[in-house]
Parts: sequence; structure tokens; C-alpha cells
Amino acid sequence: MLEVAILNDREHFQLTTDQLSFGIGTDPEHNLVVLNDRSVSNYQCRVEVLRDDPCQQKIKVTNLGGSMVLGNNSRIHHLVSRVLELPCSLGAGETNIQIRGSESNNALDRSIQQLYTPGVSHPDDMVELNCRTDIAPSSETLSSWFESLGQLQRSTASQSDFFKLAARCVFNPGGLDGCIILRKQQDDWNIVAQHIPYPEQGIGYRKDLVEQSVTSKNAIYHDSALLDENLVKSYFHAAVICPVLDAAQNVEAIVYGFRNNRVLNSRKGIRKLEAKYVSLIADAISAGLIRLDHEANRARHRVLLEQAFSPEVARQLEVNPEILNGQEREISVLFADLRGFCRISEAIGATVTYQLLTDVMNRFTQIIHDNHGVVIDYYGDGMSAFWNAPVDQPDHATLAVRAGIAINQEMAALNDVWSIEIGQRLRVGIGIHSGNAQVGNSGSQNRLKYGPQGTTVNIASRLEQTTKKLGVNIVISGETANQMDDDFIAQKICSAKLSGIQNITALFTPVETADYSKLAEYYLSYDKALELFELGEHYEALSVLTEIADPQQTPQPMLSFLLTEINSQLTSNQNSEPQTTKSNDSVFTF
Repeated sequence: MLEVAILNDREHFQLTTDQLSFGIGTDPEHNLVVLNDRSVSNYQCRVEVLRDDPCQQKIKVTNLGGSMVLGNNSRIHHLVSRVLELPCSLGAGETNIQIRGSESNNALDRSIQQLYTPGVSHPDDMVELNCRTDIAPSSETLSSWFESLGQLQRSTASQSDFFKLAARCVFNPGGLDGCIILRKQQDDWNIVAQHIPYPEQGIGYRKDLVEQSVTSKNAIYHDSALLDENLVKSYFHAAVICPVLDAAQNVEAIVYGFRNNRVLNSRKGIRKLEAKYVSLIADAISAGLIRLDHEANRARHRVLLEQAFSPEVARQLEVNPEILNGQEREISVLFADLRGFCRISEAIGATVTYQLLTDVMNRFTQIIHDNHGVVIDYYGDGMSAFWNAPVDQPDHATLAVRAGIAINQEMAALNDVWSIEIGQRLRVGIGIHSGNAQVGNSGSQNRLKYGPQGTTVNIASRLEQTTKKLGVNIVISGETANQMDDDFIAQKICSAKLSGIQNITALFTPVETADYSKLAEYYLSYDKALELFELGEHYEALSVLTEIADPQQTPQPMLSFLLTEINSQLTSNQNSEPQTTKSNDSVFTF
């Protein structure tokens, strides 16, 4: 079998095979290795293993394309074959090809030593054989080693750049001839970075040594102190292979540094301190990968939080995620829903419908976040939100009301954009209620679904639905009205029996204090009419409402609702048997 390494500016990989061809085209009759190099012919060359001499591995290279360069700078021209001893190097176009026998280097491995990784168990009988004091590097070399390690540890580049910097440190100031960094993808180790300034001195790695380091989780190296001098002239390269461990002590990557038997470097093998330096580089990569992974997880977690919470709350949750745990709290819940949207969507079609909904929900969501609320969920043409969880908000009722008023006011801007295109004006109904609820995350680690459950949520939803009949855009409960600050006055609309809710609920609409003062006489008259109605004094209530019914100056929806109900009661009484007592049917059902 052959170990074949390929290197050019666009790719670096290694494969094991016994017969192959190189090129940039397709060849169904041969095992063609496709190169990412336009200067190579479609079918560049064919390589065959010769088995004539079992003691010496040789290959036959037949050039079928442009001229190729051998490691000794001689050439193989077009349609010429050459028998080469392994290992050998070829050059085709801009691509370097290194071929060696997969078993050609085992004799050198008698010099292999291990550097044991702290925290990784190993057999007690495995001890280092070399007890000789290593030749110490100069103070200048040590200084440059530590400086490069510091630079690598401070690096905040992407993983690709991070690996490239590490590989460069092995070469300079590490003093080795090159470095390859591998990561496992699926079932094979792939080259993710390299620094090989002199490709003619070697571009490949030994897979068997990589697997040995992976299995032991320790660094291994060809110790120069144990190197057999009889092998120095024949070895392909000496290597130091260091595993990069993740937080769980699994091998995440491999740092493979090597030194060749070439005239450019008089050193032979790997010194122990050199191996320890490369091991420190692997440790720096490990720390960097753990840091990058931690930062990526934090970024994903931050995005997840900011999808549901305002940036201020998201920052608090990053520091103390336990506050997302389930708990019972008093909260204020808001439901907002577009009125008559089914008819609108049928008229405008799916594309425009989703464009409109995206715009509406973006605006509503921004208002919720601006008022420090948390979005619970989206329901087609509506949404829900709440306050006072996960962090304390003593003014939660006021914040919810402010958000409701802001959403109602935003409808003017939405209609400026959409009313002409959809052929009508958009309206919104908003319900707000304050009360106790169970609050927590009912989602998963990858999909946060933080929100409340219980009767408080149901009441807020029912209040939103009452806006359809009342004609009022915002309806709040008495519990919310009692907790608003002085910026708002709660104007009572009526008392109602809500579907699925046992107790009678007082319905209010919030009015900003400045606006209330302008229409104080109207609101006081409405209060008087409502009081008379609830006492069964229908004619008296009708008389009061008639006096204040001014379409040009008064809020008509609330007034129109009560007038309609009074007239309905009077009509019903006229068509029924005479009664000796006044009607007390003053609670509406929604």
C-alpha cells in the first residue's frame, strides 16, 4: 500500500492506496485522484506499485500530461515512464505529490518516546526510557518559545486562523521542518491547517503514529537521543505527535510536527524539550478550542435569550440562569390581536399576509421589549407578553398598560404603510390582567419557551376577546387598574361574566391622566350612567347618556356599547310581563 500526500494552494490531503492516477478530469477506468489545480492535465499521470523486489519498494510513474518534476529536480516528460524508489516526491503544475510505502519507516520507531498528558491515565509500567539530560535550548530560543505560546494563547481569531498560527509556531520558533494539524471528520483524520515552507522536504504524515497518539492520548516523538545512527540516512522523517484534548478529555485534534533528514536541517530526530514545546502548543490549542466553544455556546445562548427577553434581562439571565426555574409570581399579562384579520388575509393573499404579519409582530415585539416585557408566544395574528418575571418589576402593571397604549398608538403608523394596499384600516384589541401564575421554562435547551400558566393568563385572553363586542381597543381588569401609577386613570366600562371564569370581573380601559382631564365631564357622566344602569334605572341611565352623546367630542365605542345594551333591556322589558321590581341584570356575559 502507498501513502500519498497532495499539497497545493487550495488543498492538502492524504490517502492510502495501491494504484492510482492523478488529473483534473474524470476517468472511470482508473482510480483517479482529482486535483484542484488547473495547471494539471485532465489525465496527468499513472502510478503503479512494482513488486519485483520485496526488499525494496518501487513505483512506476507514467506521465500522460505536461512535464513533471522529481524531487531531485529531474523531469519526466510526456508519455515517458520512470521507475522510482520510495519515498519520492513529484511535482505536477502547482501541486506537490509525496509517495511513500506505508510500512517503510517502522525501524525508526524504536526511538519513540511518550510525554504523558496530565489527567490521562496510563499503565504504571510505562516509563520513559531516556533518562539522559536533554540538551537545553539557548535562552534566546526559550524566550521566543514562550513569546510564541503567549501569542497563541491570546489569539481570538477564527479556528482556521488559530490552527494556522499554531502550525507556524511549530516551524518558527519551534525549529521543526513543518507542521500539520488534523481534525477527525466522520471516520478519518483530515488536514485543517499546515505550515510547510519547503514542500520538497515532505508534506505528509504517518497515520499509524497519529492513531497511536490518539489511542494513548499522550504525545509521542522520535527521540533524537535514542535514534539509531544507522537509520539516520534512510529515515523519511522524525515526528512529534501531540493530541489536542477537549473539556471531556477526548482527542479533538492532532498537532503533527516533523523534521526530515535533509541538508537544510542538521538536527536529527526530535529533542525532548522540543517535543514538550510542541505539546505546549497542543495544550494552547486545546484551551483555545474550549474557549471558542464556550464563546460559541454563550453566543447561541445569548441569541436564544434575546429572542424572548429584552437585552437588559438577557444579560441578567447570562449571569444567573437559575432565575428561569419554575416559580409562582404575581405578573401582568397582555394579549394583543388584530381585529377581522381572517377576512383581510383572504383578500390580500398569502404573500402579502405574511409580509404584513411580519411587520406587525416586529413592531409589537419591539414595543414589548422597550417596556421591559417578555414575549410569551405568537398566535397567528396575535401575541401575548407578560411582566414581573423572570426579574422583579414592582411597576409591572404600569409597564403592561404602557405597552398596550403604545401598541394601540402604533396602529396609526401601520395604517399609513398598509391601509392602501390592503384596502382597509387595521385595528387591534388588547387585554391586560394582573394576578398570580406559575412561571417557568416549558421548552428545551435548544428552544426556550419561558412563560406563565394558569387562570391569570386565561383572564387576560378573555379580556382581549371582550374588545370585539365593547368596541374599546384596550380592556384591563380591576386588579391591573388598582396597581397603575398616577400617569393613568382607570375608566370603568362595565362588570362582566367571562367565559370559563367563575367570578365577576370589572372591566376598565386605561386613560392617560392628561387626556382624562380634557374629557373629565364626559367620563364622570358615563360613570353616573353606568351606576344607574347597574341599579336597574335604565331610563335614567339612558337620559344621562343621551345628554353626553356628542360624536364630535366623546369616545364613541364605550358609549355606543352601553346605549345599545340599555335600549336592548328596555325593549326586552316592554315585550315582557309587567314587573313590580326594577331589573338588576347589569352584568354582561362575554
